[in-house]
Order: sequence, then structure tokens, then C-alpha cells
Amino acid sequence: MKSLLLPSKPAQHVRGFCASLSTLMLTGLLLVAGESASIAQTLSISYTFCSQTSGAFCSDGALPYAGLARDGAGNFYGTTSVGGSKNLGTVYKLSAAGQYTLLHSFSTSDGAVPYGGVFIDSSGNLYGTATSGGPKANGVLYKIDGAGNFKVVHVFQGSDGSQPSSVLIRDKVGNFYGTTYSGGAFGLGTIFKLTLKGKLTTLYSFDGPTGANPYAGLLLDSNGNLFGTTTAGGGPGYGTIFKLDPSGVLSVLYAFDGSDGSKPYGGVVRDPKGNLYGTTISGGAGGVGILYKLSLLGKLTPLYTFDGVSGANPYATLIADSTGNLYGTTLRGGVSGLGTAFKFNTSSQSLTTIENFQLQGAYPVAPLLLDAEGNLYGTTLGTSDLPSLGTIFKIAPQ
Repeated sequence: MKSLLLPSKPAQHVRGFCASLSTLMLTGLLLVAGESASIAQTLSISYTFCSQTSGAFCSDGALPYAGLARDGAGNFYGTTSVGGSKNLGTVYKLSAAGQYTLLHSFSTSDGAVPYGGVFIDSSGNLYGTATSGGPKANGVLYKIDGAGNFKVVHVFQGSDGSQPSSVLIRDKVGNFYGTTYSGGAFGLGTIFKLTLKGKLTTLYSFDGPTGANPYAGLLLDSNGNLFGTTTAGGGPGYGTIFKLDPSGVLSVLYAFDGSDGSKPYGGVVRDPKGNLYGTTISGGAGGVGILYKLSLLGKLTPLYTFDGVSGANPYATLIADSTGNLYGTTLRGGVSGLGTAFKFNTSSQSLTTIENFQLQGAYPVAPLLLDAEGNLYGTTLGTSDLPSLGTIFKIAPQ
């Protein structure tokens, strides 16, 4: 079974991640600057992880790979991949006033190392996945109700998927959809559906030619079609963009070849005309990722090639505002090499750097969250050789 590109062994998590980041930094210092601009924004840190410790562990969590969910009262919810009482990850709440609450600490039997974030319903219930752990060590799907009660909803067996890492999405009748990075009929990942009654159905098992190892979540359209990406597979083996129709037929919309991008760890976002947008963490002319558009006819256009100075290695799924501007993050690159947040104008096809992360908050891999006032919220990983093991941040427009 393939392991995630991002570290998946909790005991070695921090050390392994620091080593991989060091390698990325050393290989990207000589990249040539491209055409991008910067605009003034105000970044503030809402919370710094590992500010609460118990023994050798960060009791409040550390290394948040996931983004944030927000309720109607302005409270934020998310997960950390490690930390907690067993150093296997946490689910947390951060109030609008900045008060941190630990909602759950994973302990192997009920899951471990949650890479994906949480979905919050109108009743205040949280749903999410843990990438490993559980009775079969293949990960679990869980629910935390409004009273704080934790329940394992599904235990992945391997045959029905393993290593679920995506945020769940929900249809109008309450069914959940998601992906697993590995497992399934060919061991290369799955697309699944979970009903309100807790029955899980494997909708598709990736086989290599159609893709392999989907990391990101899915996009659901009004006709019941699911869209997403795989980090590997396809003809050249650099990942795919796919569509799964309601009858269970999967179509490869595009297979990357490296020159036009490689390893799309982020999913896709769709405009009103049906065009899909996303990023790849590597490939392209600079070798450190692209931002692309896929038309209804299946034509892929690299809209922006990252160059290191404007950012490098965009992991997260993009988000869009009401006018069609796209927002995202890069794991590294920027002025300090510690990652960026950016805005891409689809009309002018120009990229603007809105934040160059510094030591107080570094290495963002999660999607951003946009509110009605134009504020952006997200998380950064940090590493053990920086001042923090992760942060929650806000970027306010000036």
C-alpha cells in the first residue's frame, strides 16, 4: 500500500515533515521570479498550537493539515494531525473570541492522524475522517454531536478504502461523499458514499489508468456528478481530473503529463459555465506547480506557473468569491520561502500575492475560508524548528 506524500506515521511526524520541507527549500532557491504582484493585507494569528502541553505532547494539537469550518455564530472547527493525549491528533473548536476548546483527542482505537477537516451541519454536528487508526488501522469516519459526544460511524476495512484524507461533502438529502487515498479493489483509492443511516457504499475503485491515490475532497454538481483529482495514475502517471456520474461511470477528463503539471493534491472548483479550476503541487515550466483551467471540452490551460518567488507547491483546493476570483495557498516559496496566500483574477489572468508567511505562521497546506466581509481564514503547519507547530490565521483586506 502506498503511503501519503505527507507524513503518515505519528511517532515520526514532526521530524519527517521538517526533513521533507528542508529538501524542498534547498531544491527551490534558484527559481527565477515570474510576473506577480503583492497587495497590502493585514495578517493576524488567532491561535498558536502547542501552547498547551502535557508531557512531551502538545495537548491542544499540532500540525493542522486541514482547513476550517465555521458555524453561524462565527466559531471555527478543525483538526490537527498530531498532538492530544496520545499524540494522534485532535478535533477542536475556536470561538469567535479566540477561546480554544478540545473536542476530541484520538487514541488509535477510534482513529488517528486526521488529515481532513470537518463538515458541520445545521444542527451543529461535526463529521470527519481519521486517516489511520480504528479497529482495522485503515481509518474511520466519525461524528461529534452538538453535545460533544464522539461516535465512529464507519470503520474502513481496506477493501472499501483506506487512509481517508479528504473533507466530506453532503448532498441535499444528507448523504456524504468522500475519497480514500488507498484501499479498494486495486489498493489505489476509492470514492465512497455514506447514507444517513451509516451505510457506506464504494462508488468507484481507482485502478491506475483512471487515476490513483485521491487526496482531495469532491465537488458535486446539481445533476449528481462528482468531480475530483487523483495525485497519481492516468496514462503518464502524474495524476488525473475525473468525473463520476450518478450511474457510477467514471470519465478521465484529463491526465497530467508533467510539463503541464503533476500531482494535483488539491481538488477542483467550478465556475457557472462549468469550467474547472485547480492546482498541482509540481510540474509545469518551473517544476513547482501550476494553476489550471479545464474547459467543458476537456482542454487544459495552465493559467499561472508558480516560480518560487510567487509561491511554490500549492497543495490546497482553491476557493472562489462571488465575482470569480480564486484564492489559495502555497506550501513554500514567497519572500521568506515559508509559503504564500494568493488571489488569482480569472478575468485578467493575473496572480496577486496577498500574504508572504513569516516565522509566526509558516507552511500553509489547507484551503482558505472566505467570509462576507472579504476576510480569509486558514491554518499553517509550522515545524519543530519554528516558533510554533501550527497556527490559525486571519487575513483582513485593507
